[in-house]
Amino acid sequence: MPLSHPLVSLLCEPALPDRVVAFGPGPDGSRSHARLLADVAALAKEFPADRSHRWLVETEDAYRIAVSLLAAAVVGARVALPPNLQPGTLEELTAACDRVFVDASCRSAGSALAIDPLSPATGEATDTLFLTAAHIDRQAPLVDLFTSGTSGPGKLVTKALCHLEDEVVELERMLGAGLERGTAVLATVSAHHLYGLLFRVLWPLVAARPFGRVSFLLPDDLLARVGEAGRAILVSSPAHLRHLAASARLADHAGAIRAIFSSGGPLETRTALDLEAATGMAPVEIFGSTETGGVAWRRASAADPSPRWSVFAPVAIDVSAGEQRLMVTSPFVTPPAGAVANPPGSAPRSWCMGDRVEREGDGFRLLGRGDRIAKVGEKTLSLPEIEESLAAHDVVETAIVGTYRDRSGQRLGAIVVLSAAGKRRLAEHGRRALQAVLAEHLALRWDRVALPRRWRFRDALPVDARGKLAQEAFEAELARGDGEPLEPLLLSQHRDGDDVVFELVVPRDLAYLAGHYDAFPLVPGAVQIHWVMSAIGRLLGRDVSAQRMEAIKFKNVLRPAQAFTMRLHLDRDAQAGSRVAFTLAHEARVFSSGRIALAA
Repeated sequence: MPLSHPLVSLLCEPALPDRVVAFGPGPDGSRSHARLLADVAALAKEFPADRSHRWLVETEDAYRIAVSLLAAAVVGARVALPPNLQPGTLEELTAACDRVFVDASCRSAGSALAIDPLSPATGEATDTLFLTAAHIDRQAPLVDLFTSGTSGPGKLVTKALCHLEDEVVELERMLGAGLERGTAVLATVSAHHLYGLLFRVLWPLVAARPFGRVSFLLPDDLLARVGEAGRAILVSSPAHLRHLAASARLADHAGAIRAIFSSGGPLETRTALDLEAATGMAPVEIFGSTETGGVAWRRASAADPSPRWSVFAPVAIDVSAGEQRLMVTSPFVTPPAGAVANPPGSAPRSWCMGDRVEREGDGFRLLGRGDRIAKVGEKTLSLPEIEESLAAHDVVETAIVGTYRDRSGQRLGAIVVLSAAGKRRLAEHGRRALQAVLAEHLALRWDRVALPRRWRFRDALPVDARGKLAQEAFEAELARGDGEPLEPLLLSQHRDGDDVVFELVVPRDLAYLAGHYDAFPLVPGAVQIHWVMSAIGRLLGRDVSAQRMEAIKFKNVLRPAQAFTMRLHLDRDAQAGSRVAFTLAHEARVFSSGRIALAA
């Protein structure tokens, strides 16, 4: 990789038709370096007068994102990567953009403004751009990103090409040793955020490591692709790695995994050690933010389960007096819109992060977020400390604690992801009994007036695409009723050929049971269908509705605390995901079955 300006060099070097830069499903999924240059050139020539224009890139296809970003650098335009693909977010950003780039699967694909960045006709040309480094302004604004909004509304952060190039150079220097050219990069995280953009797209591009165009959200799908690739780097987040570490198939593919990267939140030590035990590969955690770029890294292992964070070479740190917040000075720092900052490319800039730390040698240890201190019943509480205490209980996999307001003032609430043992305990004894167990556990350290008053037991924390807490979703969870579960408890999930299989348990205190044969409670058929539709939606990554239902049968009653299997089969002969056959059963005993044709 060139020592400087690697993305500019990528566009200026001779086309290489035999070097694969990206791969994906379908006959046209694989793209070569020569095809990349041709696609970038075609898009740049389509909009040569777009200097200072803003392009909204709605697609999740990492290759289309790469083409759009590089073409924008060539013509002097700026790309906006939305923080999510919700209709309200897209509508707001579309109104502030000159063009919208999509693929056929996007919500806006049918609008008059939508453009496929791969639509201009291209071929594998060897002389496409005729560029020199002088054609591209490294200091010009290139990409609009958005902070996660973990502790408030997300903020706009604009990066110049120099920020991205300089950080990619540092990633290869610090972390690239031993990662061979040609190693496939597979991701569970979106390229719409800085971590995903750097680790799954731009760093692989300049280091000659082909990247996957789509995200692999299910552990079995990810591992199947690892097996096909032969050599793979995994770019993920703590939530996805937790599920991957629990997969029985992980050890079978250990020899093909060359590196595991994690960012977006703290990786639990238990998960890190489980991954190392199964693969022989201790995962690398990346610490940073949209504003600061990468700040530090660490690798927890059996030999050192609680290492300090090591700072990247161009980064200098300090600790603020009083609150002990981390102060970062770095060439990667880009303050949000409206904040006072030096121009891009000037001397390193500083940013005060929300994280509290203590110095240790030339690195540091995290003490939790400075903005995650709550006062409840005249008690000042560190929310991260309560979360750590909850996670130490054997019925808990992970937890998040926050505040809400009721008529008595500010209270604590907790959303808890249970371990397998915890899920069985919840199914057998009910929610209130499990709440009492966890409250007693916390009462060993904290005054009872400060304990969580509302508990939610869920299959996953409410996090966004980058693995960070989705604050609005968290608050909505705590605001809901008394928390009686509406969904079955998920024990495991895997693929069996073309089928997806969920191992589930009916909660003893399921909200829908009230009024349905109180002396002999059972799960109504409509609820079973609702569970199937919810599972299909999560599987396809979108909201779904039924056009019609066929051969629906309810053969046996499904009762509280019953373990059962939900098997979904997508009809591949029809349009993708248009027809799904389902069965809810326990061994040979079938509770319900049928087929659902999905509305377009």
